[in-house]
Amino acid sequence: MTLHPFDDIDGEFKGRLREIATTTRSTVDNSTVTFRTARIECDYTPKVVKRLAMGQLVAIPNVQALGANSSYSLYEIADVYPMHYSMLTLDRSQPAAIRKEFMELIQKEWEKGSKSTWIEIVAAPISYVMKTTDEGVVYERRAMAPLTGSPVRLLSKESIQQLICFKPPKGNSEDYYLGTLLGFTDDSIPFSVNLESLIHYMGGVFAFTGSGKSNLTATVIRKALRAIPDLKVVVFDVSAE
Repeated sequence: MTLHPFDDIDGEFKGRLREIATTTRSTVDNSTVTFRTARIECDYTPKVVKRLAMGQLVAIPNVQALGANSSYSLYEIADVYPMHYSMLTLDRSQPAAIRKEFMELIQKEWEKGSKSTWIEIVAAPISYVMKTTDEGVVYERRAMAPLTGSPVRLLSKESIQQLICFKPPKGNSEDYYLGTLLGFTDDSIPFSVNLESLIHYMGGVFAFTGSGKSNLTATVIRKALRAIPDLKVVVFDVSAE
């Protein structure tokens, strides 16, 4: 089966990297942490804005792509919001009647799109590089600077599965699935993990109270015990739950 690395949403997804924004914040121990996010602009259509979601992956040509167009830095979409030119000047200094007229105009143009609309995408690096070759797609764990102004590509579901999901062995494959991946509004991708690798390395589950940490841990333990017959598990429950 031929792997189609990108999804152009029937030719409607057309985006470019506008800039790499750097944000520095102070931490509680008086040190600083720096985040770099990609700011992407793409053409607005109702079909595209309904298909984009947080968690999807995009590919941006990096410095190794110069003259080849086959090396991409991968980013995860963190935020998506449609923009209209009139929104940039819409504020409370204008009379209410004018603001209402502008907002009604904006609302109508969401339905059909216009040259005054576009989509803003904020994406964060995942420190992986994707290379397309004659033999297929190869992923490398490394960071590489993307090229501002370059066309941005949306990864296909097949590419995301190849990058993220584990190919379970035949027989008890169901034990290797732990839910579905985020980032798809019209379908879902089953999320599978290598249970042997998961339990052989240090890991943690962190989330707010009531979000399902204990349930996820219990699910992983049950599936691992079925998939690995000689596995032994010791549980320390300091909260007596």
